[in-house]
Amino acid sequence: HLRDELYKVTQSHLQAIDDYQSKLQAQGDEAEEREATLQEELSRVREEQEATQAQLAAKTAAHDHLAQQLEKTSGEMSVLCGKHEALASAHGAAQANSDTRQARLAQAESDLAARDGTIAELQRRLQEAGKSVAEA
Repeated sequence: HLRDELYKVTQSHLQAIDDYQSKLQAQGDEAEEREATLQEELSRVREEQEATQAQLAAKTAAHDHLAQQLEKTSGEMSVLCGKHEALASAHGAAQANSDTRQARLAQAESDLAARDGTIAELQRRLQEAGKSVAEA
């Protein structure tokens, strides 16, 4: 009778060990699946990060280029504003001069109009560059 009882207990323990090993194997398989899924997700996130970094680098380069253009255009604008002021002063002096200076006055007005057009164009380009910088 003891032998039968010992056999039953041993069989029960062996069955419990088998069940436990099966459970551990299933948990190990699940863990491997989760790890594979996480590795795939990590690869996808890394690819997205690289793409985002490339986009950021391109936008930064475009921003830097536009900032340089804006700085150059601002310098040109300053020079032209100075020239515009000088021409306006010359225009005022030409009006005060005698009739013999009327020909020079007409030329100064023509130059002033041309420079005003250039200033307007530079202002337009400066505004566009400013918008582009803001968008970048």
